[in-house]
Amino acid sequence: MSAIGPTRQEISNSGGVALVAKREISTRVRSKSFIYSTIATIAVIAGYIAFVSSTSSDSEKTKVAFAPDSVALSEPLTAAGKSVDLNIINNGVLSTDDGRHAVEEGEVTAYISLNGTTTRVLVKDDVQEPVVGVLQSVVQEQTLSDLLTDAGIPPVALDRSLQENGVQAEALQPKDPESGQRLVLAIAISFLLYFAILIFGLGVAQGVVEEKSSRVVELLLATFHPWQILFGKILGIGFAGLLQLTIIASVGVGAAIASDQLTIGADAIPTVIAALVWFVLGFVMFSALLAGAGALVSRQEDVNSVTQPIIMAIVVPFIASVTLVQTNPDGFWSRLLSMLPPFAPILMPARMAVGGPLWWEVLIGVVTTLAATAIFTALASRIYSNSVLRTGARVKLKDALRSA
Repeated sequence: MSAIGPTRQEISNSGGVALVAKREISTRVRSKSFIYSTIATIAVIAGYIAFVSSTSSDSEKTKVAFAPDSVALSEPLTAAGKSVDLNIINNGVLSTDDGRHAVEEGEVTAYISLNGTTTRVLVKDDVQEPVVGVLQSVVQEQTLSDLLTDAGIPPVALDRSLQENGVQAEALQPKDPESGQRLVLAIAISFLLYFAILIFGLGVAQGVVEEKSSRVVELLLATFHPWQILFGKILGIGFAGLLQLTIIASVGVGAAIASDQLTIGADAIPTVIAALVWFVLGFVMFSALLAGAGALVSRQEDVNSVTQPIIMAIVVPFIASVTLVQTNPDGFWSRLLSMLPPFAPILMPARMAVGGPLWWEVLIGVVTTLAATAIFTALASRIYSNSVLRTGARVKLKDALRSA
């Protein structure tokens, strides 16, 4: 090793990429923007989950107050409510005036009292409240039980007869009870992938321009080959993005499961892992193009002009993902676009979240994305090599693509 540091000949190809990547990882992960953005995103997700959890838990409870003469209906009413997924809560025994006031103020959904043999239900504005129907079935069941007892027929005999002569229904295509949660998870994955690829991809382009304008790249080129700098930067920033995305996804999914907002549990883990893999594929593909575009200019003010077409290639798949997954995740266009770049890295993991694609569709999506990545990185490497030392005016694309 020479006194002024290693030369290109003294550093292996992989070693050069690793050194540049290590430098990028250290710089990005330790930066205040990385730390603050991670904390802020986690705080937003935690706040949203806490808000949804508190509001949904309140909205799922049906509070009912009873008059002193109707309190015996509390237990059978609660049990009957559970059979139809209605969470009925006994909100206490109130007088007629207090019960009416509680209904008017929205403190309870219904106030139940007896008027002779008639059961009365007082609600605020909707006599079709589900609790009214449940109460009606409870009263009818108790009335029938009393009539059978008076006639000398054991009610248990009727129950057994009804069970033996019941109706059995079978669905050819049973509806997934967790389809709603899978859809929300798919949209969340699409957004996080879009956001992460866009932010960290632009970070690659801005980093290229920064090193070019400050002439740091000239010092790096004394030790590393241009392609080593390019790939090291992509891998380093990509690792930082993967790390941040893993932290956010883990905290988000964990908090959602802990608060019972996500009940699919372990089924969400493979989906999250698949999303992280697709982030790597999509990030490398897009960031290679963004790095090549960044090498064409020498000022940060010009970055937007050269990266705009590539950004649109990220935005359009995100919009298509949200739209197609909500409407028809297994439709023709959803299946076709999810297997083709640039749509595959964002659309395919969203379809996987709702359980849509077949294994061979996922395989085709991976293969086409890898093929596109190989083409794009080759073009980006040539553009970077031919443009990174040119300062001043913007380098024309046709000049950057010419062989050295």
